[in-house]
Amino acid sequence: MQKYDVILSLTSWKGRIYDASLLVVLLSMLKQKTTAKYKVVLVLSEDEFPKKEEELPEKLLELNNICDYFEILWTKENTRAYKKYFPTRRKYPEENIVPLDDDSPLHSNFVESIKFLLEKFPDRMIIGTNHYCKNTSKTIVHTRYGCACFRPNSLYNLDEFFGRKYFNEHDDEFFLFLSVLNGTKSVLIDSHELIDIDRFQQDKKLARTVRMNYGNLQALWNKCFQENPELAAIYNKNKNISNI
Repeated sequence: MQKYDVILSLTSWKGRIYDASLLVVLLSMLKQKTTAKYKVVLVLSEDEFPKKEEELPEKLLELNNICDYFEILWTKENTRAYKKYFPTRRKYPEENIVPLDDDSPLHSNFVESIKFLLEKFPDRMIIGTNHYCKNTSKTIVHTRYGCACFRPNSLYNLDEFFGRKYFNEHDDEFFLFLSVLNGTKSVLIDSHELIDIDRFQQDKKLARTVRMNYGNLQALWNKCFQENPELAAIYNKNKNISNI
């Protein structure tokens, strides 16, 4: 049974956990102007923080203690960006989950807007995009999500380890892959209307690395299709499903 209208899920790492901007982002999530019932989940890796709470800043622990709709969720392996969704999905299989970045504060209407869209489009997942780039074959649309809201069972049942094997750090590409495999329709929104995307960009080195690797995306897709022909067949069957 669904307990929340939506769960906001994010992850962070040692290089950010003591940065004051992370608290700004978390507070933007926790202080939403909404009537919706929602929860904020911060997923952290035991491999990265082996002493768990002992390695976390005091203010973060205070938030965890005083706010009953904020949760620190521990997972074993550090799967980087992938862990902002998959551990939360495993714990909350019946909830609508929004994976978010830890360096982009939300506008105060974020949750209310997502709730409205979920009610208006009950058969669709919500995709907030930053940009698209089509490859030359025009068979795959590469995208970077500023946010997304995945309903239960909206993504094909493959885990983050499959995603890291074939899509490296491009978790958005993997989400695209899973949604097409599942035949899930979507409604597109502009992330900039709901998120202050350019406010903080702490992990600039990682951002540059991901952008530099965008030119290699087609090779990643090709390898995935070549080694998983049964999935390629499903993808090719579903890729032209209309969102209308």
